[in-house]
Amino acid sequence: MALPEGLAGKMKTFQVGFPVIAINYRPHLETFLQAVNDLPVFLKGGPADKVLFGVTAALCGVGLVSIVHMIYTMGFAKKKA
Repeated sequence: MALPEGLAGKMKTFQVGFPVIAINYRPHLETFLQAVNDLPVFLKGGPADKVLFGVTAALCGVGLVSIVHMIYTMGFAKKKA
């Protein structure tokens, strides 16, 4: 498929059973996130990403504790008075 010169550099093609053309709208963001600086990609956004990651980890911890508590309370019958 012939593409114009300016458009050909901005596009990537992937073969997934049929040709799909995706336009890379933010090449500067792609180069920033793929830079080698020993940070995981979910923390490269700065303080906002660190806060979001901490909130997500805390909510996962609360969910796990809640599931363990539910299994514990359902596993033992309550004493009848």
